[in-house]
Order: sequence, then C-alpha cells, then structure tokens
Amino acid sequence: MACQYECQKMTCEEPFSCPASTPKMLAVSVDGNRKQYRFRQSQRIDEPLFKGPFIMEDSAVTDFVDKVRTNVKCTPGKGTCGTSQWSADRETARRASRLDEEGLEMAVCRHGVLLKALNMFRGEIFAYLLFLETQFQATNVHFYCKDIACKYWPYLEKVAKTMPELRPLLSMQPFLLVMHAEAHSTKCEIVWSGRNLEGAGSTAGEEVEMVNSFLSRCAITTKYMTKSAHNDMLTVHAMGWNRRKQENLHVVLAKRYVKVIGHTIAMLEGETQKMKDTCEELGCPEDKVQQWTTHQATISLSRCPLSSYF
Repeated sequence: MACQYECQKMTCEEPFSCPASTPKMLAVSVDGNRKQYRFRQSQRIDEPLFKGPFIMEDSAVTDFVDKVRTNVKCTPGKGTCGTSQWSADRETARRASRLDEEGLEMAVCRHGVLLKALNMFRGEIFAYLLFLETQFQATNVHFYCKDIACKYWPYLEKVAKTMPELRPLLSMQPFLLVMHAEAHSTKCEIVWSGRNLEGAGSTAGEEVEMVNSFLSRCAITTKYMTKSAHNDMLTVHAMGWNRRKQENLHVVLAKRYVKVIGHTIAMLEGETQKMKDTCEELGCPEDKVQQWTTHQATISLSRCPLSSYF
C-alpha cells in the first residue's frame, strides 16, 4: 500500500481529496473518535511508512496548540447548551495517564471522503478543531460543520482577536449538525442549525459519523500497536475507504440528483401549496409570514448573543 501511495504521488493522484468537492468545497464536517486511543505500553519507536498524508505530524499540532494557549486564556469547565451537557468538546482538558493518543480528530467532506486527521492527546479541545480548520483555508470551504458549532465559533472569534493570522478563518460559516441540533436549545437550533442556513441545501453534516463507525473497527487491535504501526494502519484503512468512495461517487451523485428532481421538488410544491392554503384561511399574506420568520430569527440571535456562550 505504501508503494502504491508513492506511485500515486508521482502521477499527481490525491487519495485524500474529493473530486466532486475540489477546488471549491461547500462543507467540511469535523468530529473526534475517542475509540481510536492507544495505550502507553508500546514503547518501541519505528519510523512510519506514511508521514502526514492523512494524520498530521504530532509536532506541528503540538506547536500550534502551545501557541494558541500562549496567546489566549482558556476557560475551563464543561460545555452546556440548553438542558444538554457534554464532556467531549471544551477549551481545556486533562491528559489521560494510561494513554498515549486519546483518539482521532477527523475532517470529512459532504460526500464522506476523508480529508485530514490528527492525534488527540488532551481529548477533544477546541484548539484541535482550529488546527484542522487552518488546513482548509486555501480550499474555499463555505461551511465548517461541528456538533458544538455554537461553542466553537465564539472561541474562534476570541482567538482571532489576539492572533490576526487566523482572522481569515472567520470567512467560513459555522454549521451545527442537523441531527445534533435536536439536543441543543431551541434558540441555538434556530441560529446555528444547518437546516436553517441559506446555501446548505441537503447537507446534514453527519457524514463524519459514518467514517467514525468504519474506523472504530480497527480500535480492537490498534490500541496495542506501536505509534508508527497505529498511524500506518489507520492511514491504509482511510485510503481504502476513500478509494471505494471515489469509485462509487458517480453513482451516488446521480442518485442524489434524481432524488432532488423527483421527491424533493414534489415535496416542495406540496408544502408551498399547503402554506398558501393556510395563509388564505387565516387572511395572512405570504410576505407577512416571511417577515415574522426573519423577526423570530433576529430575536433568537439577540437573546442568545455570541458573548453569552462563554
């Protein structure tokens, strides 16, 4: 597999790139996989066969995290949104004593193709998300999808104030995963959910969960491997996943197109007619309904300003 990868590099093939999303990428979904941990008991040091095509170099990630911590004072504690509380994504986290890598933070395009990943050493901290976002700065990504977008984006704005080189990242639009948004507060769902964002189309942002399910199968053996073998095994499986995705991409896109032309348009026409009938029954013009919808979104944003998420 390593020889095949070297041959692909000579022919300018990109195993970790989506043909349908290049060069302008609509959305990137990022999430952590805590099942991809590795025990400290493997002390042998070997050189990995793959250096950086999928899993980023640990030294580059560590330097970036240290730089962010030097410039920005982190806020400790768990994240909450409405009645929901989670212990994964936060600004700070302790390092586990018995583990070397605590998991894998991965970025996936909206077609399920793996793009980049990094080893987590302190849980799912925001600095890891920030590092991955910098890797897509040149690809014109429009939506940056995360299950805690309502917490991460204010953190990015805070970091960008003290690190001007990261301000271009604010041109991306935060996208709260459609299914995960159901666990957030109603106001948060109105403002951040991808279902309510213009231009998102049918993007759900949940594509990374499919990849997590696939790579988690490797965790039974990779947690006992050396660092280099752990890196190579996950890279090989990721390359195999991407190859199957790319070979079947034309079929998937054709099915999506047929679905949009048929089912979606028919459903849209039915809902539009239903809205017209309701407006006539209540004596309410359609432009009034649009004004009310915009007003409600404005109220939700004003009652839930970005500063309140800290």
